[in-house]
Amino acid sequence: MEQYGDYLGMIMGAAVLVGILQCFFAYRMLNFWLGLTGLVFGAMLLGAVGGQLSSGSGWIVALAALVGAVVGVKVALALRPVGIFLIGAAFVGGMVASFCSVYVDHIGLLVGSALAGGVLALLFAKHFIILTGAWDGAWAVTLGVFYFLPGNTLAVQLRTLGTAPAALRSGALPTGQMAAFAAGGLLLTALGAVVQYRSLPAKESVRWKQSE
Repeated sequence: MEQYGDYLGMIMGAAVLVGILQCFFAYRMLNFWLGLTGLVFGAMLLGAVGGQLSSGSGWIVALAALVGAVVGVKVALALRPVGIFLIGAAFVGGMVASFCSVYVDHIGLLVGSALAGGVLALLFAKHFIILTGAWDGAWAVTLGVFYFLPGNTLAVQLRTLGTAPAALRSGALPTGQMAAFAAGGLLLTALGAVVQYRSLPAKESVRWKQSE
């Protein structure tokens, strides 16, 4: 993440704003998250394919990623179960990859966890979206807030190590701040979930088709 160091403060500021929306409005903004997930998956998939077919030609990779992003958004919104599956796969697969460092050595575990996450998201769609949205959003907000607090090396470690779990394991936060970080993330997760559940209409469920 060294090349993004000059922009890391802006990224963390944006993470706080997006995290607030995700923590408290994940279910109500489902179409937005579906589209965003489809965009990322589509761009990554076709971008990788374009890179392989063109031996890494920059403009071909960019064009393929752009096409993939557009297609991914359309697929995720038109076929809602696909989009929800991708949200589940991204959440569980991402958690496993971030905390267990299984990018290469245990690719089977990574793929298996992603598939399991997608299935869980389909089986328990409403609860999965609310709870994972509250979790992701809460920790994004907490990380962003502590990034700007004095008395820690979180900003330096994020630039050096590249991921939040690695930075936190490195001792970037002193003991007192680490305890406050953990407590703040968990409390905000619980608050976000409660707010989302209380704001649901009675007997609300995921609508698999676009509302008219």
